[in-house]
Amino acid sequence: MKKIILLSLAVFSLTLWSCEKQNSDENTPDEKTTEIKSWENALLVNGQVHFKYVYTPTFDASGRITGVKTEHYEGTALVEEIAETYTWNASAKTGSLKGTDTWYEDGGSTNTYSQDFKLDDDLNILSMTSSGYTSNYQYQNGYMVLYVEQRETLEWKDGDLASITSNYNRKTFKYSSDKNPFADSVDPVFRDILPSFYELGFGGKRSAHLVSEYTDETDNDGFKYTSVCRYSYKKDSQGRITEINTYYVDPETGKPFENDAEHVVRINYK
Repeated sequence: MKKIILLSLAVFSLTLWSCEKQNSDENTPDEKTTEIKSWENALLVNGQVHFKYVYTPTFDASGRITGVKTEHYEGTALVEEIAETYTWNASAKTGSLKGTDTWYEDGGSTNTYSQDFKLDDDLNILSMTSSGYTSNYQYQNGYMVLYVEQRETLEWKDGDLASITSNYNRKTFKYSSDKNPFADSVDPVFRDILPSFYELGFGGKRSAHLVSEYTDETDNDGFKYTSVCRYSYKKDSQGRITEINTYYVDPETGKPFENDAEHVVRINYK
């Protein structure tokens, strides 16, 4: 079951098309310095890496993705490698993915998988089909507004994602005044919130500013629960964001929980 879950997450998170970058502004470093070479998602426990995924993409001459190498580590041990190749038909508004997933635990095993995509005029994913199951998405004015199967409705305000509402859950977001430097590239800020292809360029327009906090409220048949997650960012000497940290705080006091796990995204530039 663990392998199935991790494989699903990895497959779902690696559909990427390189986008042109916006002109720089006062909150964004020189665009020539911001091309992402690789990025990693890590879970830290007591400051130590519990597991992480490292993603390294390749592109063709036109800037379209041709492959992604993924390395999955448990602690410092490499336990899984994923090799993916992509083909695209822009005129037909379709794409496909073929991947090979190799596990090194228990003597090693290799699995293959594939996905097919239908795209809209802006190359956003309208549907994703894998193993006979299809997920569908809807857009308005270039923004994702509905994840059909999960019945999640997305609301946008002033270019930022304001809320996500489903039958029993509602997430609301706060932003800083800093512009989002990832708006036209890999954008890992909402990696745990939205389908990962949004993170990677196929899910419509991105939030215009950097998110600072979101509140997650659940009310399901009398069960009520609220959590608050905050974001912090680290930059290098050139002003580029190199780490995105997320951590949960007590909704009543606003203080971080002691000894809580921390999610970190580390970004490497060319």
